[in-house]
Amino acid sequence: MQSVHPAPTQHMLARAVIHIKLSKLFLVASVVFSCSIVFAPLKAYLTEPLPWTLPPTFNTSLKALAMTIPPRYINATTGAYHYDATFFVDVYRYTVPLVNRTCLETLVHIAASSFFGAGMRDAICSFAASTNDSMVYCQDNLLFSTHISSACVWGVRHAGGLAFYYATIPRFNVGQVVAKLLFRVIITLYASAQIYRSYYRHYASLFETLRHHGDANVVRYVVYLGDPTSVILSDGFVSSCFVIDIYLSTNCVVGGILRLSQIDDFGQLTLGALYTSRLVWMAFFGMRYSTLVIKRLRWEHRVIGLDSTLMMALAFFASTGIVLLVANTPLMVFYHWCNDVGASSPDTVELAVSIVYMTLCIASIPLLVAYTWVTANRWRVLKRVSTTRVSSLHLSQSFKQRVLFFCEFCFMTIPPDKLRGGSLYRFCALNPRLRRLPLVGFESADCFVDAYDVHGKLLYRMRLSLISVALGTGRVLIEDAAGSLRLLPGNELNGFWSLALTTTLTSKDVVARIRHGRCTSPWLL
Repeated sequence: MQSVHPAPTQHMLARAVIHIKLSKLFLVASVVFSCSIVFAPLKAYLTEPLPWTLPPTFNTSLKALAMTIPPRYINATTGAYHYDATFFVDVYRYTVPLVNRTCLETLVHIAASSFFGAGMRDAICSFAASTNDSMVYCQDNLLFSTHISSACVWGVRHAGGLAFYYATIPRFNVGQVVAKLLFRVIITLYASAQIYRSYYRHYASLFETLRHHGDANVVRYVVYLGDPTSVILSDGFVSSCFVIDIYLSTNCVVGGILRLSQIDDFGQLTLGALYTSRLVWMAFFGMRYSTLVIKRLRWEHRVIGLDSTLMMALAFFASTGIVLLVANTPLMVFYHWCNDVGASSPDTVELAVSIVYMTLCIASIPLLVAYTWVTANRWRVLKRVSTTRVSSLHLSQSFKQRVLFFCEFCFMTIPPDKLRGGSLYRFCALNPRLRRLPLVGFESADCFVDAYDVHGKLLYRMRLSLISVALGTGRVLIEDAAGSLRLLPGNELNGFWSLALTTTLTSKDVVARIRHGRCTSPWLL
């Protein structure tokens, strides 16, 4: 049973604090994290051409490409990889032994064969089974019936086996490239405005609160800024636009994936890793929109908020690992089927089904991870709910916060009696339905404030959460014992508030007491 009772107001002396300081390390980290999010669409131009740097185009007919590409690159590609910066052409070289008994065994040795159409696969297998000295075959790559690139493969027989060369030739349309640049600039400007409106502008009210409603014994505050990544993740428009941006650059995504399969050119390998890291936005898209399913099925208690940094790393390695596994195992047969579903002829590949399937797979990773984690560690979750308020402060810290505090203070620890705040996470643990986005961990968006007296002694450390980010604006739903919902207007929580949670000794009833201050800061203690 849960009930909400207003607790007595904590009156503070209105006074001027001598000094409010920002931690330089946390400030720099917050700015870096913000810029990494805001400029994520524009980072694609580390690999993609800008409208004024478009490469010259080849003759786009397949017959002309078959006559032009092999003579141009067969001598230039002496290693496993060659990049032509003039035409943005990637060429890969694969060596296949002659002992393969089936067509699939031959294709498994060619990492790019996941993107081969039916005609290209048949041409390769026919060449491997024959005694011919060479072969060449070209195809068009389509996305939703739009020509995005071409590809050519040619093979040469030698004493040790077969050597196959695979070249990708991107197709750039000036109008589409300009429109995509404008689209990315608009996303960048919108994300910048959202970070300021939803996050950074609230620090002004925080400083005002500390300056005029601070503790009488405090003469100096040190503020540790948070990471606004979760704020952008919670914006459905931004996450949707980032996924659309990936779709608009499918040819470059394919190129980035293939660059991960070679190690000859470390620079291009690094660029491929940076470019394919954009696929993690599909995971963030899943974190945002899985809420619709979770809320509908009332599964909030079966999942947990995920740290954005760890989720980014997990999604990147998982997606890259899956792609490389498919490219080098018989699992590629499924992608062959996906690419052939919408193909109009054997010399074309329709990538729409493959990229939609990849989007669904990557977007489902957060839900699977959160559900598996809670299921496998249910006893830990229950233990966290029943522990003291101090535990909620520590266990809810994000990976970035732990690293930054370690760099700031090394091994220095704060005594438990000097810790304040963090009550929001115990409140959400007691009633998971209150979390606005169950899969998004908002812990990294919290800021910390250290309070010092006139002698420079640390009096306490506060953890403050933006209630508009974690619980949303408007009204907060509180579920009572009867299962019905009572509504608390959002403006009643719009202040320097804290949540005091207690459990009675005579029953298992949980009482949530809302303790509010005298200011109008949107930060929750």
